[in-house]
Amino acid sequence: IYIIQYTDGVFSFNRTIPQLMLPIVVCCGMYWDDRIGAIFGFLLGSCVDAVAADTICYNTISLMLIGYVSGLLIEKIINNNFRASLLLVFGFSLILFSTTLPDFIRITLSAIGVIA
Repeated sequence: IYIIQYTDGVFSFNRTIPQLMLPIVVCCGMYWDDRIGAIFGFLLGSCVDAVAADTICYNTISLMLIGYVSGLLIEKIINNNFRASLLLVFGFSLILFSTTLPDFIRITLSAIGVIA
């Protein structure tokens, strides 16, 4: 999945590459165990951090915590179904990419001509 995600032109939409690691980590935490989700998050985050510039274990720690928390939420609070996985992926996406959200809004508004 890591190689497919970062191969140029396979999943890129207008020079944007979707994060395919997040749904995989959430599903591993949901359908197996919180520890397995944390292990998958650690391994996939390490792969992303190995080639990412200016990040010191950011993806490793965040994906590891996401895998662990998704497993705990399924075990304690949420039912294990497709809607729950969509909800968790959406919620964790907002949390994971909240630091880049203002830049995304600014770029989108300038692209459609609302701001200069």
